[in-house]
Amino acid sequence: MVTKTNYDFLSQTVDQAVETMVAAINADVSVMLWGSPGIGKTTVTQAVGNALGFDSIIVINPATTDVIDLRLPTIETDEQGNKTLRQVLSKRLPTTGRHLIVVDEINSCPPSMQTTLNSLVLDKRIDDWTAPNGTAVVATGNRESDRCSANPMPQQSRDRFLHVNLIPDVDNWSKWATKHSIRPEVVAFVRQFPETLDGFSLTDPTAGCTPRSLVRLSKMLDQDISRDVLAIVAQGCLGQGEGVRFIGFLDLFANGINVDDCLTNPTTATLPDRADLAFALCSALASRVNKKNVVSAFRYIERLQLSHQVIAVGDIKRRCPDVAKTKTFLDWIIANQDVIL
Repeated sequence: MVTKTNYDFLSQTVDQAVETMVAAINADVSVMLWGSPGIGKTTVTQAVGNALGFDSIIVINPATTDVIDLRLPTIETDEQGNKTLRQVLSKRLPTTGRHLIVVDEINSCPPSMQTTLNSLVLDKRIDDWTAPNGTAVVATGNRESDRCSANPMPQQSRDRFLHVNLIPDVDNWSKWATKHSIRPEVVAFVRQFPETLDGFSLTDPTAGCTPRSLVRLSKMLDQDISRDVLAIVAQGCLGQGEGVRFIGFLDLFANGINVDDCLTNPTTATLPDRADLAFALCSALASRVNKKNVVSAFRYIERLQLSHQVIAVGDIKRRCPDVAKTKTFLDWIIANQDVIL
């Protein structure tokens, strides 16, 4: 049985996993990406596919008709009149172009289908179908101990992959989140409580807190929801424990920081006196900075502890690439280049 600790020695952060997968694809080696539910395995493979310029990224679910169309069996008759029942391969399998095929949750299908996929993983073919030149294969899967309909993977199937165990990393996730406009409250929450990224739970009815559920919460925060309902929504996204903790953190975020005052009165606005408020402030400022207020923003930022300045400036660079080209931004980089290095 593949448990949470079996592949600890193969653990990689997102940045490391991307580097490994790019090298593997260039070497024509198929990758098996393990990880907790909701950690972002499919998202990572899609990012790799986009970075390598594939014509398309085809995500197939081997437990459905994405590989073999069970609805369309055909009967073939040979020259001697012998009849053979053959299954029809899915039309999703490409015949031209250069593609990244992602076999999502490969070990959720029965062992018989995993055996069928062995030739796809190793030789890029299934029965009479052969993948176009340049096609690459990546598979993802949960551990059996995660109780996510994961079946044991046959040893001969395991031997066809380079195995990677994806683990959550606050810095990697925060960079991704700020680039994809995840709410600053959520980013600050993860920075203050990094264990939330690995909060998948077998006992919570919602499955707990994961990178995927944090994105879901961010989307809900964009809606006009009353405070009472939001308390339930947060628990519905993150699980009871983390949902309650997020609401408490949100109160600090909402009541302890006045971003408008920081931008309009940067030399006199109150400075955060706690780490959680400082993290929240860094994300909030980064979400509001633009070319018009960058001077005021940096006047305030430069009053923060240097470690918090670095976080705020990093977020600004990812959220606002245009601001990163301004003189104010570059002056800060030059003045603090020793710290950055």
